[in-house]
Amino acid sequence: MIKCLMIEREEKNKERVALLIREAPFLELIQTCSTAGDALPLMQQHRIDVLFLNRQIPDLMQPEFLKKVKQQSPTLVFTNDMAAGEINGNDLHNGYAPKKFDLDAYMLMMNRLFTNFQQLSQAQSLEKPERKFIFVRTEYKIVKVILEEILFIEGVKDYTKLHLSGDRHLLTLRSLKSFGEILPAHLFVRIHRSYIVSLNHVDTILRNRVMVGKHSLPLSNSYKDPFFDTLQLNA
Repeated sequence: MIKCLMIEREEKNKERVALLIREAPFLELIQTCSTAGDALPLMQQHRIDVLFLNRQIPDLMQPEFLKKVKQQSPTLVFTNDMAAGEINGNDLHNGYAPKKFDLDAYMLMMNRLFTNFQQLSQAQSLEKPERKFIFVRTEYKIVKVILEEILFIEGVKDYTKLHLSGDRHLLTLRSLKSFGEILPAHLFVRIHRSYIVSLNHVDTILRNRVMVGKHSLPLSNSYKDPFFDTLQLNA
C-alpha cells in the first residue's frame, strides 16, 4: 500500500480529497491534519509516500516540517483551487491536482504514481534480498528471531507475544501493528486485531478459526477477505 497524508483545513475539501483517495485501492490515508505541525509527529511515526497538501496552510515553511519532507521525499499533490478544465499533462507529471477534481485526470495521476512505486519496489527487491530474520527487544536484551521459527504473533494487553517453534515465546513492548509493517506481507497475515499468523505454519482454516499446530486462533470477519486474498482463495 502507498501511504498518504493530507494537510487541509477546509472540511468540504477534506471530505472530497479523502473520497478520491479511497477511489484508488492501492492508497492508504494515514490521517488528515489541519496544520504542518500536526502532520510532523505522524511523519515521524510513518514513512509517507504521498503528501496531499494545500499551499495556503500557514505553517508549511516551518524548518522541522521541511526537513522531514526532504528526508522522506514523498510525492507532493497540491490541492489548491484550480478549475477542472484547466488541468493538463504537465500538472499531472508534476503531481498537481485541483480541489475541483476531474476524476479521470485524477485516476490517471494516481495510476502513474502506482506504476512508479511498483517499479521502485521491484528495483529495490532485486537490489536487496529478503531478510530471513528480525531483531526483537525483550526485557534487557535484543534477540535475533528467524522468521521461519515464528508460528504466530499475539497482542496481549501492553505487550506483544511471539510464539515460536519448540514451544518458545518472546514478550516485547513493540506493537503488533509494527510487526505487520516490517514482516513480509506474503508470509505473515493479520487475521484478527490481536493475531498475525505465519502462512508457512497454518494447518487448517475453519469457518472462523485458523489452526496453527495445536493453537486455535480466531479469524475475524474484518480480516477474512484480505486473508483469503493473500491465500488466493477469493479468485
